[in-house]
Amino acid sequence: MATATIFEISTELDRLESELENTELSPEEAEQLIRNKFFSGEGLKKKCADWMKRILEKEALAAAQKENSDRLAANAKRNAEEAKFRKDLLCRIMQHHGIERVEEADCPKFSVATAGGKAPIILDEFMEVPRDYQKEIPARWKTDKDKIRQYLENGVVLDFARLGERTKYIRMSGGKKAE
Repeated sequence: MATATIFEISTELDRLESELENTELSPEEAEQLIRNKFFSGEGLKKKCADWMKRILEKEALAAAQKENSDRLAANAKRNAEEAKFRKDLLCRIMQHHGIERVEEADCPKFSVATAGGKAPIILDEFMEVPRDYQKEIPARWKTDKDKIRQYLENGVVLDFARLGERTKYIRMSGGKKAE
């Protein structure tokens, strides 16, 4: 019997990879297909070597894609941080100038909005929170902000804490958002 040529093995491997990519198989079915269609017949050592070359190609491709993914993730993080900085700056500028809403034809409508939920508690960093306003966390004490909030919201004046203002942010309506 004649031994398979490099071209024949490569072509056979290309057909097998195409079949694997275009067919939904369980790992067991894929292994059986690979064993039956590629790792049979003549030239097994050469087929093993070619299989290893494909493995190395896949590993190199995966490494390059991971590197690209890391670079894209870093860029995405940087862009998100820059967008947040710009939004926060815009919010402060609009507040400073008393602008509550902007409606321009070539831009989505946006306004300064107050965050919902509970107002943040601002603790005086130079005063110790009394033990009555702390809760025990196993083996240590932790400030009980729920209790402090309840007292502050009921009008009790506490010299170590006060209710702060909710944060401001830009809310867009209409138009298209970046995805």
